[in-house]
Amino acid sequence: MSEIMIRCPESGSEISTGIDCDSATFRFLPFLVSHAHCPICGKAHIWSKSDAWLSDAVPVLSPKECGHSEPGAGGRDCPQ
Repeated sequence: MSEIMIRCPESGSEISTGIDCDSATFRFLPFLVSHAHCPICGKAHIWSKSDAWLSDAVPVLSPKECGHSEPGAGGRDCPQ
């Protein structure tokens, strides 16, 4: 079992949502909005499945995190 993880927008740190989930269940989670208390900055962060990953998985970088501006660019192994 893995934890559902998100990134704190204040610190950039990976944090747990406190939800345990296996990969098969995670794949079928609906795209609902939820929140998680952040132990790093103390705020509640709003998140959805598109913002999250499982703790045993390698997070896929968004184009913005990769330094790309075009949609669809970047990805898990982006060389930048």
